[in-house]
This record gives sequence, structure tokens and C-alpha cells, in this order.
Amino acid sequence: MFWFLYQILFIAVMTVSLPRYLWRMWKRGGYRRGFMQRFGCYDAAIPPARNEQAKRIWIHAVSVGEMFIALRLGNTLRNVYPDRDIVFTTNTSTGHALAAGRLQPRDTLLYFPMDLSWIMRRAFRHINPGLILLMECELWPNMLREAKRRHIPVAVANARLSDHSFAGYRRFRFLFRRVTTLISAVYAQTDRDAARFRELGVAADRIHVVGNAKYDLAGIDPDGARQAYAALRAAAITPATNIVLGGSTWPGEEERLMDMLPRLRRAIDTPLALVLVPRHVERCPSIREAAARRNLTVVTRRHTQVTPATTPPDILLVDTTGELQQLYAAATVIFVGKSLDATGGQNPIEPAARGRAVIVGPHMENFTEVVSDLRAADAIVSVNNAGELEKQIIDLLRHPEKREQLGKRAAAAVQPYRGALQRTAQRLPAPLQ
Repeated sequence: MFWFLYQILFIAVMTVSLPRYLWRMWKRGGYRRGFMQRFGCYDAAIPPARNEQAKRIWIHAVSVGEMFIALRLGNTLRNVYPDRDIVFTTNTSTGHALAAGRLQPRDTLLYFPMDLSWIMRRAFRHINPGLILLMECELWPNMLREAKRRHIPVAVANARLSDHSFAGYRRFRFLFRRVTTLISAVYAQTDRDAARFRELGVAADRIHVVGNAKYDLAGIDPDGARQAYAALRAAAITPATNIVLGGSTWPGEEERLMDMLPRLRRAIDTPLALVLVPRHVERCPSIREAAARRNLTVVTRRHTQVTPATTPPDILLVDTTGELQQLYAAATVIFVGKSLDATGGQNPIEPAARGRAVIVGPHMENFTEVVSDLRAADAIVSVNNAGELEKQIIDLLRHPEKREQLGKRAAAAVQPYRGALQRTAQRLPAPLQ
């Protein structure tokens, strides 16, 4: 009865969500490509396996951040299982675009199939997995059920349950216990995440606390600074310019930074530019409109890739995917978004690992332990509102030695937590042959 009701509920939700889904397809464009893959139609998309006797490893990630980790985990697993082909799946066009430019020649990239039993069966036949890895907390009931039916181990890597997600799962835990018992292993970021998965029904002996894999990603690209400065030069922003960077910003936060930009400039004697990297690139037109209302000049990253700017703008608006980590390397002061006007926060590990001065707002619920560790090391600045944010930015701009020491402490604080991906790879269930 549970599975029948789930199918009906899934269809109902998809039907209600269809108008929004179609709007996103039109808005983002990339959603139209590979559309039939969402129905498990992969006939021409999956090349023949190099080794027909070795089933593939299937890694699923949703967001850009998760896909970064999935790709790095795939690189780690190639050393452990050199005869296995790897299939990456994602739900989003942004995650797909990021992975498409970073795949190894033997990898396959697909869109994730809808979680209906007949679609999942078709997807499993095409992909032929021997091991499935789900990033963070992607629990799809029919996928787990089909994997169990085929005796395929399923593990959750870099597993976490935010306060919001945990509250939702716990409300229906009498139902989700049917799902969580199908999970072979959970590799949790923290003890708190491990306890939450136990409460939802995952057996304690299947849960391993390995740390946050985002520590492994942070600062791993030695060429990042060069790429960042090249992007700034294309926008006519010189190395002598101070950069205030808003990373993964949400609605309202860009306007707050724009409003304070004239005052920030008056507070220092050196040139200053604002770099905005919104969490969702489809919001860029509204951000440009907000800048125009304030008489601020804007150049977009996509435009400078085609025609480099000749006059320094007030704002460099990054409307491309996958460049934020590199731009962190060139920033003077970094504000981590979704922490001032929205809730949950974005990842502060990457800018900290770059040795930069990092400021976060009061809403970092999704990164409680990370922020606590950085605060304990005096390696991050926390503010309660936009007024405090402005004061802290001005203070750090005026005192280079202060921001340099803050950045050094941040980089040092991140270092001991690396190694989660390797610990995960060493503990994975053996794939089916």
C-alpha cells in the first residue's frame, strides 16, 4: 500500500508542479536538452561499457556544489575500481552544465529519471549499476526499492540533514522508515547528522562519520587565482582594485551590497569594485535592473568572455556556472550569501580555504558546525544585519593586516578536516560484479 500511495502522490505533485517546471525549462533553456532522459530513455546516451563484466558506478548529485564533490569522488573511486565506468546524474541544468565540462573521457553524464517504478526499472536496465552513491540526502524511494530488488548497494555520501529537511522527514518518519531501511551505508558529515539518520531508521552499524567532503574541495585548484584575475581583467578590473565579493547571494542581498557600495568607496582611498555571484543565474536580469535604478554600471561575465570590457564597471555580475571558487581567490573581502535576508546560508569553507576574509550573516543554519569551528579559531566574522555588514567590510578594507591575519587563520582552520572523500572510498560497500 505504501508504494502505491507514493506513486499516486508523486504523480499528483508532478502534475501540480508542471507549470513551474515548464517555466524553468523556458527560463533556463538547458532544461529542454535531454528532456526524455528524465523518463529513463537513455538509448543513445550511454556508450557500451569498457568491461561488460563490471557493472557501472552510478553517482547522483543535484546542486552545483554536490556535483563538484561527486566529480572529485569519482576521481577517487577510479583508483579503487579502475575497471568500472562511472555514470553521473543530476536533476538540474546548472549541475549538468558544470559536469559536462569536467567529465573524464570514460564518464557518462545523464539527467536523473523521475522516481516512478516503471521509469526507474528502465533506467536501471540502461545504466546497469553495481553500486549507487547519492550525495548528501537524495532519498528517492523507488530508486532505493529497485536497487534493493536487484541487490545493488546504495550509499549516501557526504550525508547531511539540515534542520528543515530533518523536520520534514521526522514528521513522516513512520513512512520514511520503509525507505531508510533500504540504504546500505551512510557516510555522515557530523555526529549530529549521524544521529538524525539513526532517528529516521538507518541502522547504527550502517552509519559512519567521515567529515564534510567540502573541505576536500576547498582550495584544490592551484590555477584558480590566475583564472580569477583573468576574469577580472576581462571586466577591465585591475589587480590594484579592492574586490568585495557577494558569493551565492539570494534576493535582497545584492541590493544591500549595491546600496553600501558608494559609502564603501568613500571609506577608502583605493579603487573598489563589487563582484556579485547570485546563487541562481536566472535572477541576473532583475539584478541588472536593480543596479540600473541605482545608476551603477554592470558588466556580465558572459559578455566579457565574448567581448572584454574597456571601462571598469561598478559591478561584475557573474552569470556563468562554476567560477565562484576561482573568484574567491581574487577577492579582498567575501560575504557568503543566503545568510542575511534568507535562511540556511551557503558554504563558507571554500572562501576560508582560500585564505580570505570571510563575513557571514546570522542565518547559517545549514553550516552550524562549520561556522562554529571557524568562530572558535577566530577565522570568520559574523554579523546580525546589513548595518553591521557594512561596518565590518569597511573595517577590513581599511586594515589589510587584519584581513590578512583573518584569512591565514581561516586557511589553517580548514586544513585538519580534509580527507572525508578518501575515508568514504575506503568504507564503501563492494560493487556487484
